Amino acid sequence: MKIKHLIIKLEPHDLTLFRNLLILFNEIFESDNETIPGDLYLKSLLSNPNFLVFVLMIEGIVVGGVTAYVLPKYYSEASELYLYDVAIHTDLQRQGLGRDLIETVKQYCFSHKISEAFVDAHAEDTHAFEFYQSTGGRADNVFHFTYKI
Repeated sequence: MKIKHLIIKLEPHDLTLFRNLLILFNEIFESDNETIPGDLYLKSLLSNPNFLVFVLMIEGIVVGGVTAYVLPKYYSEASELYLYDVAIHTDLQRQGLGRDLIETVKQYCFSHKISEAFVDAHAEDTHAFEFYQSTGGRADNVFHFTYKI
């Protein structure tokens, strides 16, 4: 039986929901940095049209979500979307909720002239790799380089 849930795109006034998602991310990703920025900063992020947050809620409680960045292309009028963090509470994974979340993001992209969305997954994270493949993602053999500033 499908779990009844609601997925919404956060707006600048949704600070509590955003904060709850960040707490969930810290838990799921076992983050060493559990500091959450202040309200002013979080509101500025949610006010940025090139930063998106979708949360998945069950009975009013945030149990999953995605953060993403819209990347305008310079060679096309369409944009791309970089999915930065995607997570569903560990007790609720493999029940179709993540799939619904990704489908919501894909629908948003379609209706906002975003031609492509992409996400990074570590090679050793087989769970993420399988999940992204199952939602229609195609793996590209690329390397991600990081510059520590």
